[in-house]
Amino acid sequence: YEDCASGLPLLQVSDWLQPGVVDWAGVRRQPSSIYERVQNCNTACDVARRLGLHTVGIGGKDIADSNPTLVLAVSWQLMRMHAIRFLADLGMEERDMIAWANCQLARVDPTLRVRGFSDTLLRTGVILLQLARSVAPECVEASKILPGENADECELNARYAVSCVLKMGTCVFAVWEDIVEVRPKLIMTIFAAIMAEDLRRHLSPSSPLISPFSSPRATASTNDLEFACSRPMKLSMCL
Repeated sequence: YEDCASGLPLLQVSDWLQPGVVDWAGVRRQPSSIYERVQNCNTACDVARRLGLHTVGIGGKDIADSNPTLVLAVSWQLMRMHAIRFLADLGMEERDMIAWANCQLARVDPTLRVRGFSDTLLRTGVILLQLARSVAPECVEASKILPGENADECELNARYAVSCVLKMGTCVFAVWEDIVEVRPKLIMTIFAAIMAEDLRRHLSPSSPLISPFSSPRATASTNDLEFACSRPMKLSMCL
């Protein structure tokens, strides 16, 4: 969280998501005092509001002070914005991601099914681990997946799930507590990260990388969507 104290990382991400939204002429590139850091962070909060993010109760001083809760609140909203744009670029909605997830889960465990990002079954961590295993089996050891029958097993699974998704090479802002407490918006970003990795692994060599963690302007060809459930089934057929 200290890395965001200058305000620059949040400004850079915002400008990457919507080029031109940041007036860099008024930004201190190398802030040398708390005053300049707060000034940058105030600008970051203003930019976040222009992007449509919810920043009620969040001020530049909070970011400059590295307040973990408030820094994370802004960060995950930026990530969620990017993930939703990723789905829009594919002509998909959140329900399509759920359909994709169930198709993937059926490949590794036909008894598993997720109803939505608020599904209480997600708290066990089993669904996320099996979903990650369906995409990157080398990153998840099946023997380490616990039944999730009590709080301790749920926590261990959730911690392992975050670790596995990071091991896949994706960027995850959610933490294990978000899984066991079933925070739908943050869980959605984990699903998006896994889905993006699945798509990345099945892109044609000449195609641009499609990922909510790479280019927000990338587009897909029909052949690029030949991934996931019953390969080489088209994504639209799977959904």
